[in-house]
Amino acid sequence: MSDRIMNALLMSTQDDSNSCISDIIMAVGFVVEHLEDRFERYHQNIMPILLKLLDNFDDSTTLVVVVGVLGDLCRVWANEDKPRGDLIMGPDFKLSDAIMQKLLELLKSDAVSLSVKPITISFFADIAMALGKDFVRYAATVMEVLNKACQTAKFGVDDEDHNDFVSKIRESILEAYTGIIQGFKGTPELACMKTYVEGIVHYSTGFGIDAPQGGTVADDVLKAAVGT
Repeated sequence: MSDRIMNALLMSTQDDSNSCISDIIMAVGFVVEHLEDRFERYHQNIMPILLKLLDNFDDSTTLVVVVGVLGDLCRVWANEDKPRGDLIMGPDFKLSDAIMQKLLELLKSDAVSLSVKPITISFFADIAMALGKDFVRYAATVMEVLNKACQTAKFGVDDEDHNDFVSKIRESILEAYTGIIQGFKGTPELACMKTYVEGIVHYSTGFGIDAPQGGTVADDVLKAAVGT
C-alpha cells in the first residue's frame, strides 16, 4: 500500500505547474510519520524533490511544508535505537551540505516570507540531533546565524503581528540551542560549544524570555527556555 501511495505522490511532483504541491509534500510527511524508519526505501527518491522545492522563495506555504518534512525525516533518523544520520549526511556530506546551504539562503533572503524563518531556525535542532557529532561541521555557522537572530528579534511597540513573529523566532532559537547541545551530548565535539555557553545561558534566562511592553511571555517560549 505504501509503495502505491508514494509512487503516486512522487509522480505528482514531476509536474512543475501543479498548484497542489504543498498538499502533496504534506501527504509525504504523513507517510513519514506512519512508516518512520521504514521510509528509508523512499528516501533517495524524495530528497532531490525536497531540495528543489526549497528554491521556490515566493511560495511560503510550500517552503514551510518542505522544511517541516525535512524535520520529520531528521527526527526519524535520529532515533536512538536505529540512528541513521548517514541518510541525512549523504556521501561526503553532500546531502547535508546542500540542505544547510539552502536553509541558510532562506534565512538570509528578503524575498522569503517571514513566516518561513521560525521553522527554518527550528530545523537546526532536528538536523543537529540527526547528525550528532558530525554537526560540528556546521556548528560555527549556525551559531553565528542564531546570534544574529537573537540580536534582531526585538519586540516593537503596539505591533501585535511583529511581536507574535518575534516570539516565534525566540522559541525557535531556544529549540535550536537545545537540539544542538543534545546532538553533541556524550561526544568530544560538545567542547566546540564552550565559547557559546555564556551567551546561551544569558539568552535562555534573560533577554530571550522578556515580554513585549504591556504583555506576557508566550507559553511556548517559556517551554523552549526550560528545555534549554
